[in-house]
Amino acid sequence: MTTVKDEGMRILTINLSLPATAKVTEVEAKQVLVLKLVDEGILSQSEAAEALGLSRAEVIELMGKYHIPIMRYSPRDWEQESQVLEELNARRKGRSH
Repeated sequence: MTTVKDEGMRILTINLSLPATAKVTEVEAKQVLVLKLVDEGILSQSEAAEALGLSRAEVIELMGKYHIPIMRYSPRDWEQESQVLEELNARRKGRSH
């Protein structure tokens, strides 16, 4: 593995030997690696998009393809989001009358 820094980006060159039975392209292998880094919280979706030369929307589509959640909530975050949604829903109902 070789590491080079380039204007805020680290360029990693990885040589990977896979068995001939592994039916995966270089692009697919790169996508899987980058998406695993997103899944582990090492890269953001935007950073993954830049690394893969895709839009963030395309990264989100790939995450779905590989069954990687696009959002992660802690129980506390989920509770806070639920409260906000309930409040917004109550406000909307109050305005419709």
